[in-house]
Amino acid sequence: MGFPMLRLDLLPYQNRLKIQNEKGVAKVFDKFRKKYVVADPEELVRQMFLFYLTEEKGFPAGRISVEKIVRYSNKYNRYDLLIFDGNSRPQILIECKSPMVALTQISINQIMRYNTQLKCPYIILCNGTHVFMAQVDFVNSKYKPYFCIPNYEELEAVDN
Repeated sequence: MGFPMLRLDLLPYQNRLKIQNEKGVAKVFDKFRKKYVVADPEELVRQMFLFYLTEEKGFPAGRISVEKIVRYSNKYNRYDLLIFDGNSRPQILIECKSPMVALTQISINQIMRYNTQLKCPYIILCNGTHVFMAQVDFVNSKYKPYFCIPNYEELEAVDN
């Protein structure tokens, strides 16, 4: 890989998921959207990562947006997670992948395309076992990798 990957174990959060079977389809409760959604592998990663961010890293739940539409080049896509800073500006754009999907340059290119509209200073890719975080340099169209995911308070202190 041409970028640093961090190992991440989200399995401790698996027992926190509320899963129900609805007409033969497994669904997981999303407390942010306040509804049950299809429990595909990417969704399970998203839900466990939300527990990790709020409980382990201290990100306020009220500053997290889940699966909203973002427009890019006359196309509409959905971002997975968006975290806002204390001034309600987009701060971190997060793309979740299934554990079977490797995080590659293609994944980085995807999140960077979404971010052309949102202008988040940070991006995160997560597939449940690996995570990549970077600070975005919009002037030079580059990114600077992080070697850990900072706590919410640490990130707020850097940005203020």
